[in-house]
Amino acid sequence: MPRLARLAALVAFALVLCSPAVALADPATTTLHVEGHGRVFVMPDIATVTINVNRSGPTRQLARRRVNTVVARIVRGLVAIGIDRPSIQTSSITLSTTHRRHHPASYDAEIDLTVTTTHISLLSPLFDVASRAGATSYQGSNFDFSNPSAGLIDATNAALRDARARADAAAATLGLHLVGVQSVDLDPGSGTQPPSGVGAPSSPTSASSLKTPVLPGRQEVDADVDVVYLLGS
Repeated sequence: MPRLARLAALVAFALVLCSPAVALADPATTTLHVEGHGRVFVMPDIATVTINVNRSGPTRQLARRRVNTVVARIVRGLVAIGIDRPSIQTSSITLSTTHRRHHPASYDAEIDLTVTTTHISLLSPLFDVASRAGATSYQGSNFDFSNPSAGLIDATNAALRDARARADAAAATLGLHLVGVQSVDLDPGSGTQPPSGVGAPSSPTSASSLKTPVLPGRQEVDADVDVVYLLGS
């Protein structure tokens, strides 16, 4: 082959190697971006209840004494059924005055107790104690997890499996296969928080001990992942 022809062939071969099609075939530069979603259901192991006590009186001292008496009775009852004393917190104390025309002023004293417990089985007697002791109202139960990551590992693993299955299917459709992972983001966007069950406000039933059904159920925990896979032919 003449020297000029050989030079032309080498230049043509070099142009083929540098073409976009060959560059895309390089697994180091061919990527597939996939998002995966996982979901599991976990039993909550912690609950929070808010108990409100409100009493009125013609004087500040009397209003406060009345509300303090009821709160002390509630606390004794909760401890008696097995609620740990540190699990009972005074979350709010208020005292207000009501002025009415042509009438003496009246005073309203109010105390909120927040009870947080891992003894889910004590929730039903807790409501009964609050009712019998004279609580004005209560709100709960708000269910949650003592371990903030409860269920999140299983949900993340499910999300990774979902991402891999989607990536395998897409690669097969393209006539390629997965040869590696370039990057993984386990917390895309704003992140995932295990949801908390929210109870509706309630008023005490009556002084007669009526067993209150408390069913924690299962809480949904979701996780998302963002994976960039490397592809090969």
